[in-house]
Amino acid sequence: MPDASPVPQPSTEGDGARAEAPAPLTPQERASLELESEPWKHTAPKDRAIRTRLGLEPVDHYLMVRSLLQDPRAAREFPALVARLSGRVDEARSRYSLGGWAAEAPAPPAAEEPR
Repeated sequence: MPDASPVPQPSTEGDGARAEAPAPLTPQERASLELESEPWKHTAPKDRAIRTRLGLEPVDHYLMVRSLLQDPRAAREFPALVARLSGRVDEARSRYSLGGWAAEAPAPPAAEEPR
């Protein structure tokens, strides 16, 4: 005898598709973005705050923030911060890429041949 258990059917409400809400930012991600949104005049106090408040090394914090710039959850919750930091990343990328300052640098003088 075949199994009589019901087969789940798609929802017929609305357009028939159920979009699940994305998971919110983790407390660690939120805390990193909140710390990043504070004004810091010098890097040493900020690095200390990263270590004490977040329990992370600054490099780990910055890696997390950099990955969050590509995360739509972060853009939804911190739109101004994500836009500002993304602009800085793009600016730095263009400045240090081959199309930036390196391409505009004059060629070094040719070495003279010994006589």
